[in-house]
Amino acid sequence: MLSKFLKHLSKQQKIDILSVFIACIIITFITIAALSTNNIYYDTTGQQLLARQWLDGHFGGSSVSATSYIWKIFLFYMPSELLGLNPKISLYVLTILFNILTVIGLFAVIKAILKHFKVNHDSRLGLSMIWLSVMSVSIFWVGFANSRNLELVMGLTVLYFGLSLYKNKKASPKHIIMLSCLAGVVYFCDPMQLWITTTVLVGYVLIDNLPLLSRPPHPAKKALFKVIISVGGGIVIYQILILLAKNILKVHFFWMGDYLFTAIGAALANFPQVAAKTIDNIAYIFSGGIGTHPENILFAIIITIGAIVLLFHKKHSRDLRIFLPLFLLTTIIVPTLSGFNLFIGNSTPRFMIMLVPAIIILWSSVCLPNPKTIICIIIIWLVLELPTSINFMTNTNGQFSNETAMFEYREQLESSNYAYAW
Repeated sequence: MLSKFLKHLSKQQKIDILSVFIACIIITFITIAALSTNNIYYDTTGQQLLARQWLDGHFGGSSVSATSYIWKIFLFYMPSELLGLNPKISLYVLTILFNILTVIGLFAVIKAILKHFKVNHDSRLGLSMIWLSVMSVSIFWVGFANSRNLELVMGLTVLYFGLSLYKNKKASPKHIIMLSCLAGVVYFCDPMQLWITTTVLVGYVLIDNLPLLSRPPHPAKKALFKVIISVGGGIVIYQILILLAKNILKVHFFWMGDYLFTAIGAALANFPQVAAKTIDNIAYIFSGGIGTHPENILFAIIITIGAIVLLFHKKHSRDLRIFLPLFLLTTIIVPTLSGFNLFIGNSTPRFMIMLVPAIIILWSSVCLPNPKTIICIIIIWLVLELPTSINFMTNTNGQFSNETAMFEYREQLESSNYAYAW
């Protein structure tokens, strides 16, 4: 059966399947290693307590951040409570499953975006997914069950369908409504996607409509309004979902834009400090989260700048030359101006996580006389980065000393014979 299936696949399809399979194996081992540290963190402990509180019928008095991952509370912690499953095993299985689905989903949607811009992907995309899995310790924070993973796939899916809607001359009101519903749910699951994907999508269609830029015949203005209406509808649905969550679960959301202009003003007033922290977070992502590893950062800068230069090769479409620089800049500028660097002391690359798929799209798009060159570069980088992940898996940390309250909560729960997951 398997041999018949493989026989009908092209060589490139076989390479894609093998690359994604290897990436899934790597991220599985790294996830197990991260969860096996048995650290106690504010997010995971607080969310388990919140899940138990809701199941007991106690609502109100809970404050959560905008990126609350409320939908994951229902998927990660409640099933084991309701079905009487071992909470730790449930946590392991679901976290691994989510990370594997993330690798597969990212590969599929990035491949679709490349196809949209008429880029024929090759082994570079598969190798980039392996690199992503090796870097997952810092990119996804796999030690946190609630951290961003599937949210990346959701955000890129909104971006892809928005681009498709813009170019689809036969798009109907049904397509607009469907994109609005998808965008609304995604914005609720991860509000950061509102600022990143919306900025990229709307910015792209606006730039495409500038009179100074020559473009091929296309009903751009009509398509522009379709995209804006879809995004606007998604924002409305997002606000409705927030209101429903507030009224049903009685939670209070903080950092929901109340301090947006204050944060931007603070970021601009302290720009040197904010910019330095942004560079530090980019370094954190590319070094695997363990030190800054200057050789890896230098390597990242060289191949990324080289890829940007090669992006403007005449073989690339005008649309791609508009989209990719905008995507890269947005994933850096928006988190920087949000001011999070001023309020969070530690490196927090999760706010810049959308930079990773942007770079993978860039690497997969560059034109080279010999495509094997970029493949060799990525392999060399994998070899450089692998020790950081091995170091992470063999030298796990202890708990955070400033989260004493979380340890007290855990001790109280365990002394009460509560089946505590983390």
